[in-house]
Amino acid sequence: MKNKVIVAGSILVDRIHAIGVYPHSGELAQVRSVHRESGGLVPNTGRDLKLLDPGLEVLAVGKVGDDSDGAFVRGQLADAGLDL
Repeated sequence: MKNKVIVAGSILVDRIHAIGVYPHSGELAQVRSVHRESGGLVPNTGRDLKLLDPGLEVLAVGKVGDDSDGAFVRGQLADAGLDL
């Protein structure tokens, strides 16, 4: 029998803004780059479980929007081998 785990909870998109230097109070910083990462309990725990046991069936349960961020997160979860 194949082991199965259901991971339910928050599914987020983190926007990471890289800056050159940390500004002092009242100063501005130039953003050098911006990228997205999936985050929250479901992506983080689900990916970790798949890394620990690639044969484990992991079902990701949560609510995501029907927009580009939702598509991004669904793609990240599918690429990690999670069942959506």
